[in-house]
Amino acid sequence: MEFLIFLLKGQAKIEARKRKKEMAKWNLVLETKQQLEIANKNGDELTEANLMMELGNIYAYYSDLDLSEAIYRQGLAIARAISDKELEAIALINLGSSHKQRLKYEQAYSYFAKALKISKELNDQNIKSVLEGHVTDLIKMMDMDRLSKK
Repeated sequence: MEFLIFLLKGQAKIEARKRKKEMAKWNLVLETKQQLEIANKNGDELTEANLMMELGNIYAYYSDLDLSEAIYRQGLAIARAISDKELEAIALINLGSSHKQRLKYEQAYSYFAKALKISKELNDQNIKSVLEGHVTDLIKMMDMDRLSKK
C-alpha cells in the first residue's frame, strides 16, 4: 500500500511539472502573439518579423517543428518584403535548423548556404559564426547517419 502511495505521489509530481511546463509555453506564446498584434496594428514590419522569429523559436523549443517552420516562413517573407538582409539570414538559419532537427540534411544545407551568401554580402561575422556551428553539426550528423547505415 505504501509503495502504491509513493508511486501515485511521484506520478502527481510528474503531472504537475508537465502542467507547469505547458503553462509556461502558453504564457510565452500568448505574450509574443500580443506583441505581434501590436506590431501589426502599428505597421511595424521589422518588429513583426523579429517577433515571428521569436515565436517560431518558442514552438521549436517545445518540439512543434511544423508550426515553427510555418512561422519562420512568414518571418522570412516579411524580412524579404522589407529588404532586411540580416533578418532574412536569421530566418534562413532557423529554417535550416528546423530541417536539421528533422534529419533533412539537403534542405538544411540549402538554407544554410543561402544564409551564408547573405552573411558574406553583409560581412556579418556573427551570422557566419552561427552558421559555422550549424554546418559543423550538420556534417557530423550526416557522417553519423552514413556510419549507422553501413
